Amino acid sequence: MVAKGDLIASLFLAVFTTGLLGILYNINPESGWPILTTIGLLSFLVMAYILQNQRKNQRKWEKRPITFPNPEGETVQEEEAQVSRKGGANQLKIAPCCH
Repeated sequence: MVAKGDLIASLFLAVFTTGLLGILYNINPESGWPILTTIGLLSFLVMAYILQNQRKNQRKWEKRPITFPNPEGETVQEEEAQVSRKGGANQLKIAPCCH
């Protein structure tokens, strides 16, 4: 299912792409309407597909918490939780980057 906003964006980009290609290649709208219609339809379908997959991937990645590896074994989120329990960021010890 494609969202309504994605369809509107796809339509806008399809009209823009069709107009741009019509100007660049100097296509006469009266005699070249079949090619312009084909360009518009194909660009609409391609953009709708790309935006649908982007939204699907965005939802999939939002479910995962972002964690960064820490050489000491804990994740940054766990370390931040421990610091906030101890009473603030003043007690955070920063380890050297490279050994």
